[in-house]
Amino acid sequence: MRYAAIAEKVQRSTRFVNDRHRAHRKKPKFLTEEPELYPELFPVWEAFNSLHSSRDSNGMAVSALRPADVIAFLNLRLFGDQEAVSEWYDFIAALDSEWLFWAREKVDAKESEKGKRNANNLHGTGRKRISKRRKTG
Repeated sequence: MRYAAIAEKVQRSTRFVNDRHRAHRKKPKFLTEEPELYPELFPVWEAFNSLHSSRDSNGMAVSALRPADVIAFLNLRLFGDQEAVSEWYDFIAALDSEWLFWAREKVDAKESEKGKRNANNLHGTGRKRISKRRKTG
């Protein structure tokens, strides 16, 4: 029952963090949005993490996991049990969809902040000093 042991460790660490922050009366964000943990879904999470490294990246945008990669991985892991592959695929696709949404929001926020800084510099409010080189000759 390796996954039950992992779930217990996570719950113990959550209780520890709750106790430490109780004195401050402010919970960290990750505790207020804490997901419910199901030990039987830890293998799905591990599969998603393993597949995450195979994600394509062109340096400009994030991309979804390729279905062929997910299915090949699951066929190897689940020994071709098509019912289990189908069920796990749905879980991994849902996790990937949520991860893509989060990653795109993060990229958009960075671009928005960068755009604001650039606009401030263009309009003279960014306090960016540009030095001019003297011509010698």
